Amino acid sequence: SNGKINYLDKDGKVTKVVNKDLYRSYSYIEHNGDMYISNKDNNILKIGKDGSLKDFEIIKKDIFKKDNRGIYVNRICIDNDKMYMTQGLVGKTVIYVKDMTGKEEGKKLTEIPYNITNMCIIKDEIILTAHEFKKSDIIILDKNTGEIKKVNKYDENIETYNMSKDNENNIYVVILKRRLSDEEMNKPNKKDEELYDSYISKLNIYNNTIEDIVVDGKKVKGRLIRVEDKNMYIYDDKEDKFKVIDLKENKEVFSEKIGGYIRSIYFKDDKLYINIGTKDKTYMYIYDVRTNKIIEKKEFKVDEGRDNIIFPITK
Repeated sequence: SNGKINYLDKDGKVTKVVNKDLYRSYSYIEHNGDMYISNKDNNILKIGKDGSLKDFEIIKKDIFKKDNRGIYVNRICIDNDKMYMTQGLVGKTVIYVKDMTGKEEGKKLTEIPYNITNMCIIKDEIILTAHEFKKSDIIILDKNTGEIKKVNKYDENIETYNMSKDNENNIYVVILKRRLSDEEMNKPNKKDEELYDSYISKLNIYNNTIEDIVVDGKKVKGRLIRVEDKNMYIYDDKEDKFKVIDLKENKEVFSEKIGGYIRSIYFKDDKLYINIGTKDKTYMYIYDVRTNKIIEKKEFKVDEGRDNIIFPITK
């Protein structure tokens, strides 16, 4: 957030600084060890696993009119050699696709009349989520043509900013359930945590069902971070704990208080790197997926007081 990228050694000491303004870094995604970050208009920044930096355009600039500010990316998905990106506009969303091999120019895939908040790709389909007031929609597109194949409508309020899928292409989302009546909702000075309970659920887009995740007889609550292989990683904001649930065994295998909020995560070599921020500190917790233990905790004293995001790119 200060217009530069700091390179750190394993002890957190700054070894190099590159001036780089990530002023539109709404979204980022890791792919094959490289990090892709939405940057300025019509631009994606690639931070390579070797620490290199490379900017590339989403589509050619000459497509835009002089008064057009270009593209800013809200969500990114990568499937094989294609990068899919959403741009939210008033009352609609534009989807672009970029060939990452460079064989084809980036292009507009489609434009749909929904305010899209997240997406993932399952086989030949793009799964998009949108919600308005208390209801939610799941839009299924053909990833090659952009054609809308199906729209599922749900009465539940799906908190679609957190969405993940497992290796069997099940989709996991957070369902918000109101705790207060209409009369109570209209009263002033309410805290956000008083309004809703957040339940993590499995969504079947083909038979249009939502299934609660239940462990030890209790519905799982919290913020969904990610599903990777057999594990679900969540943050329980009520208890301020990072938790891991084994979906195959249907049991909690890890739980620990973290004392901050999770800014970003990164998987590498059977390790989950968790970037945790407090009011004025930045920490990195390293979780070993094989042993279900946090094996290291680091504090990084760089640009303290800023909203830093740390990615463990190189060895």
